[in-house]
Amino acid sequence: MKHETTLRIYTAEMRALENSDNKEVVIEGTPIVFNQWTHIGGEDPEEGFDEVLVPMSFVNTDMRDVVLTIEHDGRKIPLARTKNGKGTMTLTKTAQGINMRAVLDVENNTEARAVYSAIKRGDLDKMSFLFIVAQDGDTWVYENNRYKREIHAVEKLLDVSIVARPAYSGTSVELSRSEVDALGGMLDDMKRVKEIELLKEKNKILANI
Repeated sequence: MKHETTLRIYTAEMRALENSDNKEVVIEGTPIVFNQWTHIGGEDPEEGFDEVLVPMSFVNTDMRDVVLTIEHDGRKIPLARTKNGKGTMTLTKTAQGINMRAVLDVENNTEARAVYSAIKRGDLDKMSFLFIVAQDGDTWVYENNRYKREIHAVEKLLDVSIVARPAYSGTSVELSRSEVDALGGMLDDMKRVKEIELLKEKNKILANI
């Protein structure tokens, strides 16, 4: 995949906090997790592929201007924003993933107030992220009858979002239309290569009979 905008939805922990000293209302979570294999493309293991983000994938990622949204709706006012490290949201890379801390304006933003309440009650507990894989930033292998994709370089993180329901239960994924088409062609090519390799092996065996 080259420069494709990709959407991933995971079951992520979120916490609703309140600072009594300055009345800040804060939410925290981990929208991006490293070294966690995820099946992409449905619940059938025979379809789609497995994917993992390695810790090195975010070493050179542009996270200077990332927005916090609801359901990736960029038409609405962001709940928070990084703004070169001086905004209302901070993203911190750890060995486990990317942690998020956002200060919500529940006094002036009714949607922020509703989101904070829903997180506090546990009605909202999932996050997703929208990102661009760097050119040649992933590798594919075919092992044990499964296609596997390792993402080792993310070019830019566009947003992190609070979502009510992922495409599938548990850890799951949504794909953009362009990614579905590109991945479909890539997997078809890999299948053809595998079929050719098996045919060559079969011919070798027959030649020795």
